[in-house]
Amino acid sequence: MLVTTAGAEAPALPLTPPAKAQATSPQTDPPAAPADSVSLSPAAQAALAAPTPPTSDALRQAADLLNDTTGKATVADQIDAYALIAGFVADGKNFDAPKDLATTIVAGAALYDSDFAKHQQSLLNAVNTRMLTDQGGTTATSIRDGLTVFNGFSAADQQIYVSALNLQAQTASGPGFASADAYRASLQAQADALGPADPKAMHVYSSTGAAAPDGASLMAALATVNDDSGRMPVKDQLAAYDLLTSYANASRDRGPARDAVLKSFQAAPFAAHVASVEAQMNSPVLSADIGQTLLDRINRLSPDDQQIAFHGQSQAKPGAFASLDSLKANDQARSDILKVTNKIFAKFGGDDLRKITDPRLTKTPAFQALLDLMKQDPTSDSWTAQAKKVLADLAKLDLTPDDPKAAERAKALATLKAPPPVEAGQAMAFKAMKQITDNLQKARDDRADQVAGRPHKRAADTDATKHKPKTGEIDWTVATAPPPPAYAPGAALNTSA
Repeated sequence: MLVTTAGAEAPALPLTPPAKAQATSPQTDPPAAPADSVSLSPAAQAALAAPTPPTSDALRQAADLLNDTTGKATVADQIDAYALIAGFVADGKNFDAPKDLATTIVAGAALYDSDFAKHQQSLLNAVNTRMLTDQGGTTATSIRDGLTVFNGFSAADQQIYVSALNLQAQTASGPGFASADAYRASLQAQADALGPADPKAMHVYSSTGAAAPDGASLMAALATVNDDSGRMPVKDQLAAYDLLTSYANASRDRGPARDAVLKSFQAAPFAAHVASVEAQMNSPVLSADIGQTLLDRINRLSPDDQQIAFHGQSQAKPGAFASLDSLKANDQARSDILKVTNKIFAKFGGDDLRKITDPRLTKTPAFQALLDLMKQDPTSDSWTAQAKKVLADLAKLDLTPDDPKAAERAKALATLKAPPPVEAGQAMAFKAMKQITDNLQKARDDRADQVAGRPHKRAADTDATKHKPKTGEIDWTVATAPPPPAYAPGAALNTSA
């Protein structure tokens, strides 16, 4: 990951005085643009004022000025040439792969490898080693010591030094210094604001450390990470990414060249894509099955993005996994261990392996190996190998959950499958009720016929078998009341029935 960026990194030296010192500092007015910090030739001024990126010819001429060893190039022209190339390098669009990069790489290399670039960096280091503390800050004593070193420079070197600070400020979108005198006054104001010097103060900042890659290698790396054509192998882009990340994390030789490179790196398409993939892989896992979640995440990525994800894991823990496949195998093993652990809880109860006391499990070597495995960091190939052995040994155990109420459950299940015992009786009852209802209705009809003097169908029917009650039926002919006497004129009609 890109840890240090030009936009966030503090410049090598203080660029503005503190608020307390502004009233007495010569830099109370807004500082002039960095181009006005030194005396520039007309050609140099025209190059800085160009509204478009410099041409290949302009870059070659600038590189020639920085590499001049004859003494014919003026300091002003060399300062301008350096600024021209630094501004070009800071814009990642200038490293788009389809363009001809030969001139770009030669010009960019001049920011590091030319005599002018090396001399400028030596001036920065000379002040930094006296002004900055081991934490990168300043004290009243260290600022005065740095000012002493600066005052010992020649007028030309002071111009070169201040122009370097202004380039750093320009890259970070901050103010610069109008002149060497303005910078000198700013340092003095800051020292006065911090109080008197302390002779016992220690400041042990050093520019030593891992040497920076050569300029040509850095330019080639920028071209690789800024390539968004899709034709660049992801392996090559990751190698360039690592080189630039290491350079960003180093503290040696801080200056405008480093700031320009890191600004371009920060905005590179590949750097942004790596950050996106890492964000997907490193987002919080809300599921209890961490292994399966991580495996699903990486499997959803494209093949190239899977390589990026594996690269990020390798950077976080070097040597932990031999390959992408071994990383996936580790995720799967973590998931399988969780599943077998849940089987153990289902059979023996509880939710803590350490509290299980059932000797059927606790006396087995496989369970003891599982306890040991759970104490280890799971993110390595060695853990995966141990987990696979533990899983194979646990598979030999009977982890089918015990059921103390198995007989009762079987009986209940059989009851649910059998037809209800009252079903036949209910059907018979419904049938009998319907027969009774029908027969009552027929009896009412017969009585009405008798009252009205209509023939009684059932009595007139001579087919005895037709109305013979069936099994279970009621013989309503027996229960029916006798017919009333025939009606005679003058006799009262008995309707009580």
